[in-house]
Amino acid sequence: MRDFVIDRLGVTAFLATKGFELLGTEPFRDNPKITAFRFADPQGTAAQAVAEYYNRGSVVADDFDHHLGRLKRLIWDRTSPDRQAVRR
Repeated sequence: MRDFVIDRLGVTAFLATKGFELLGTEPFRDNPKITAFRFADPQGTAAQAVAEYYNRGSVVADDFDHHLGRLKRLIWDRTSPDRQAVRR
């Protein structure tokens, strides 16, 4: 299976809203302090969806906002020093 990894939060929310399956988070390869998101990309279309995002692609705002909040919680879970004590 192909995977697609990206570290841009807005693009990540766009991909999630478009239905790409989020597999998880990981440290970004060039800077481990940055959270990267790994998506399943079995058809190899994630790069095309990223281009759509940068060319003013549109999605339902409420869905985008939902995914944006979810992704921020995942970043918090990965980076917060007290992440074991605080759960949302």
